[in-house]
Amino acid sequence: MSTIQSVIANAVISNLLRTTEKLNTSVLNLSSGIRSNADVADFAVGSVLANQASSLRTSNLNAGQGKSLLATAKGGLEQILDLLQQQKDLATKAADTSLTTNELANLNTEFTALTTEIDRLASTTNFNNKNLLDGTISGGETVTSVTGQATENYTLIDETQVSFSGTVATGELLTASTFDAVTTNEIGKTAGTVLLDLTGVGAGPVNSAVITIGGVGITFGTGETTAATVADAFIAAAEASTSSVIRNYTFTDLGTGGITVTGADLGTGSVDTVTFALTTQGGIAANQVQLGTENIDTVGSGNALSITTATGGTIGTVRSVSASDLTVDEGLLGGFSKFTAALDTTGTQNRTTFTVDINGTTYTSQAVTLFGTGGFNSQGNTIKNGQVVTFYNTAGPTDSSNEYTDNGFTLTVGATDITITGGTQTAFETDLTNTATGFQTQLTANRINQSRDVILSEVNATGGDFDVSAAIGTTFAGIEGFDAEGTNARGDIAFVGDTFGDDGRLGAIGSFAFNASTNKITVTIDNEVYTSDISDNTASTGGIVDGAGNYNTTTKNLTVGAGTILVLHSAATTDGRQLRIDLSNLTDTTIELTTSTTQKVFTDDLDTLFGVSGNPALSFQVGAGATNTIGVSLGSAATTDIYLSDSGNSKTLSISTLAGATEASDVLDNAINSVLGKIATVSAGLTSFDSAIVNNNVMIQNFEASSASLLGTDYALESSRYAQLTLQANASISILAQNQKRLDNLLQLLS
Repeated sequence: MSTIQSVIANAVISNLLRTTEKLNTSVLNLSSGIRSNADVADFAVGSVLANQASSLRTSNLNAGQGKSLLATAKGGLEQILDLLQQQKDLATKAADTSLTTNELANLNTEFTALTTEIDRLASTTNFNNKNLLDGTISGGETVTSVTGQATENYTLIDETQVSFSGTVATGELLTASTFDAVTTNEIGKTAGTVLLDLTGVGAGPVNSAVITIGGVGITFGTGETTAATVADAFIAAAEASTSSVIRNYTFTDLGTGGITVTGADLGTGSVDTVTFALTTQGGIAANQVQLGTENIDTVGSGNALSITTATGGTIGTVRSVSASDLTVDEGLLGGFSKFTAALDTTGTQNRTTFTVDINGTTYTSQAVTLFGTGGFNSQGNTIKNGQVVTFYNTAGPTDSSNEYTDNGFTLTVGATDITITGGTQTAFETDLTNTATGFQTQLTANRINQSRDVILSEVNATGGDFDVSAAIGTTFAGIEGFDAEGTNARGDIAFVGDTFGDDGRLGAIGSFAFNASTNKITVTIDNEVYTSDISDNTASTGGIVDGAGNYNTTTKNLTVGAGTILVLHSAATTDGRQLRIDLSNLTDTTIELTTSTTQKVFTDDLDTLFGVSGNPALSFQVGAGATNTIGVSLGSAATTDIYLSDSGNSKTLSISTLAGATEASDVLDNAINSVLGKIATVSAGLTSFDSAIVNNNVMIQNFEASSASLLGTDYALESSRYAQLTLQANASISILAQNQKRLDNLLQLLS
């Protein structure tokens, strides 16, 4: 009996031990708030999430520091901006010719004191013992094009600097040579008509007659014997012509041998000086063909006639803008959108006008004639293959004669006629709209870019050629910058793109790097990496193009010659955006990249060329990863760095003379714009830090919730478990006590 009772006791004790162990775990869970009995997977994932949440909390502290730093910098910049405005007011007041010398001197004293105060603020504004506005936190430099200096410098861009990037998709426009930029003088102004009279043609077959229009011959005549059939043959030949010159005109058969020649509203070429000549008579006598009121002479017997008022009418007029007034539309860059088409049925032939939006501006086309006798009204339904469609901004700038001065552009129809269908006007216009939509779809991947000279900070403004100064180093000796104070001659460095700001700025440029293993030069411009593979001289993608340059991948020497251009392409490579450095003028025609030392000299000289400072930007880690950072680059607000001329040269200002006051006023405009740009950069940085903090807080909340679900104690469940385990333990103890008492009683009986 004793043995049996011991087995029972042992079982109860074993259960009690297990219950006690579980009870201890439950006590730990309840007291610590952490589930100590979590499995390995839950513990691993939960711990990672908890660590990430902790890192993000620390990152938020970093972001808060960054915000405080930028807020301090913004306060200093706003005070400097206020002082600059005071100086601008003083300079304006000093430009009064009625002021005496003493009065100017007094104004200059106050002006100079303000300069001193600006420099004091620039040198003493600091956060945690770091100077903020003296240039020691500068990092990259801002790239500025010539158009960032003054509005009139937009005239320094000509139509040759407008380019077209991307591959044109298959469609009704040409897929190659689709786009071309044209000056305003290549865009027609008004329409006009003149009578081409063949009624004097006598009887007899007309064979192989040629009427030349603007140097393009229209051959016609296959045995026609009447003026009417001769006119029919001429019109048929003219409408079949693929010449863009002939396409400027519509030829309307009057049915009696007379032909009305109508010029397009807009078109390329000098439409008011197009000449008509009969070059092969056939059965036509020269004095029997009249243009307006004059006979068309044969080439052999007299001069061909120009369409002028003397010949009984004019066929349109072209724009006549002086070379000094010609400008290029600085907003003509970006992609194509919102193509539309409008139908005009008021003439003898249907015509259509296209519009397209580019960079927020609507460009309108010439009136394009629909040839043939088709269409819902039998007045034409065909846009001829090869048709050149000219667009320009009808709301653009004008000269004193109210002529548009900006350039335009053309799009060219492909090798197949475009036939517009529809039995009613509504259906016809719908199909015309579909054609415009097709143009839009075809040009989706294409963009218009502009090439603009880049302003260099280190140039010899007094040297006559604006070559770079000795401060650049020896690598780029001979490079010429844009001459903003002399002839306005273009320099050797340009940026091609479609993302210029209103002030011509491209954004910050970082330090250049060269990788000898891949033969690639890289730099970051406006947060995008640009790369030049100098071992590649392919025209569209190469790093060394358009000249006699060559890079030896073995010796690591770059040899330059006439026309050698170093090209850094954007990451997309097909969008046409490039930084181009013409190396033709280099004094030393060999750039050595053989060692790490010469490579560093090369990249350092590139940095200096673009004004990239060696002073680092500040970086704040605002996320869990080491690369999740926000950089702070403030530059210098000292007067030596913000008192800059339009060409970027530092100026010392005085308003003690009228000339000095005038110069100061212009320079202060640049200084104010510079400080406003810095304030905008700081404001953007504050927004970035705020965004990082908000985003981090969301992640922290989610990470901690997930971690708690994996590692945290569920108090309701754990409390219930604790009560249950406590009850089990008490029950086990009670059973052991009762069992012990039974054993004691049994022993007493036995004894």
